[in-house]
Amino acid sequence: MSALFRDARLKIDRANKHIADLKTAIIALEDTYRATIERHPDTTAQSLIHEFPEVENALGNLSLIIGDVIHNLRSALDFAWYNTISRDLPDKISDYTKFPAFETKQSVESALHGIEVDTRCKKLFDCIVSDIQPYKGSQNGIIWTLHDLDISDKHLLLLELTTRGHVRGVTIRDKDGQTYRGSSMAVQAPSPYIIDFESGIQIEDKGKLSVEITLAQAGIFKPIPVVDLLSDFSKFALYTVRLLENLR
Repeated sequence: MSALFRDARLKIDRANKHIADLKTAIIALEDTYRATIERHPDTTAQSLIHEFPEVENALGNLSLIIGDVIHNLRSALDFAWYNTISRDLPDKISDYTKFPAFETKQSVESALHGIEVDTRCKKLFDCIVSDIQPYKGSQNGIIWTLHDLDISDKHLLLLELTTRGHVRGVTIRDKDGQTYRGSSMAVQAPSPYIIDFESGIQIEDKGKLSVEITLAQAGIFKPIPVVDLLSDFSKFALYTVRLLENLR
């Protein structure tokens, strides 16, 4: 690892620590679930209800951690780009030297043309445009998504999170004495999560509620659990830093 790119790597290390904090916070949220049985008036039917009592506060905390991860990864890319230009085109350094993430491929190419990357550092130009592809609609889409999530008007607000709840290990006994064990369908919705049972069913084990957290706004990556998503973003940020570091 070169000293020149140390700050970029430190930012990625910081992001990875926040990802670990996020995992811990999600586990802590799962440990707060409450399971109750609601019996319906005038019938023997009942509903099994799982919920997180403090889910809004917990999601707010998770959102802040996720924002820190995104900001650190985006900053790592900016540091890596600044160091790259300092090394290869030192006369082009300015207050506007930031990693070139734009909505279109043409805008990325135009930004690189503006600082003569295409004529003076053709390998760097090809690396950005063809390998990294930091624009919307590219084959990977990661850098554009990081940029889009980190822009000021979104970073100042809590990121919108969605929850996907799944109740596992429910055990019931039917009116004939037969015992069954199963799980609910995963539901993309905030708690409570409700399972209705017909008359004559005895609930012997309420099961355990687990939850996946996803970002409501994450480009093509929305269905992916946020911990997995951010881990992949971190790996690609490190891959990008290594590409720039080793480019000669």
